[in-house]
Amino acid sequence: MTAEQAMHEIWGLLCPDCGPDNYEFIAHEVARLRAQVDNAYVDVVFDRPPGPEPPRFIELEDEQARSINFGKWVQRPDGYWVLRLPVASNATH
Repeated sequence: MTAEQAMHEIWGLLCPDCGPDNYEFIAHEVARLRAQVDNAYVDVVFDRPPGPEPPRFIELEDEQARSINFGKWVQRPDGYWVLRLPVASNATH
């Protein structure tokens, strides 16, 4: 199966009304969405840089400086508090 055939098959499942004549639009849209994903990041926000007085955690923000709720605060048996962040099973290292 070629990449173009795969694109037609995948898009047909997502948009049954889209025909082969929409391939260029679909390919452009997929590339645009991929660029958004490739440029996505999360900022861990602190009130100051590292130094003699340790920085204080403020929040997590997305690439548009919107506060996000990601992870879960957990107190470990050793007494430390951690912000536990889930890892996707298909993550690459």
